[in-house]
Amino acid sequence: MNLNGLNPNDHLRPGARHFKQVALKPSTLAPRASDILTPTANDQQADVLVRCGARDVVTVNNQVVSLSLTGRSFLVHGSALLADHPVEEVRLIACAFLLDELAECPYWQRLRRMSLRGNQLGLVRLRVLLQPGRLTHLEAVDLTDNGLTADDEQEQRLAFPLASATNSIRF
Repeated sequence: MNLNGLNPNDHLRPGARHFKQVALKPSTLAPRASDILTPTANDQQADVLVRCGARDVVTVNNQVVSLSLTGRSFLVHGSALLADHPVEEVRLIACAFLLDELAECPYWQRLRRMSLRGNQLGLVRLRVLLQPGRLTHLEAVDLTDNGLTADDEQEQRLAFPLASATNSIRF
């Protein structure tokens, strides 16, 4: 008797379940080790998306054009992410305490649209990000649901140079 309490000859007993024994043969269709161990370009791109924790990924022609991720992930993985994909829009979450770093981040220059919607940043934190000369190349910025009053929104709309005929900002 073995450790599991089963006898190796149990399959010969009446009433025991019988399983067909299948001979394993090598297949010409089986992947080679090089196919398994060498990642393809798509695997490398997917790996970047997994490492940065990207969510709500929108693709066009197998290229990522829009995604959501945390502010820290954008700072850490932004270079690799933007090198592999023509990302046009980023929606950031959990970025309230990273606005100084995000404002200085060089990756914004590669984007067309940014959303910080729902981060509850407040006026003081948004002023850090919306200083003159920052993010002015963006076509659209979504800052809705960030705890601003109507007066705060009007003040930022007047102060932020992005609000023009070709660009839009939402408070």
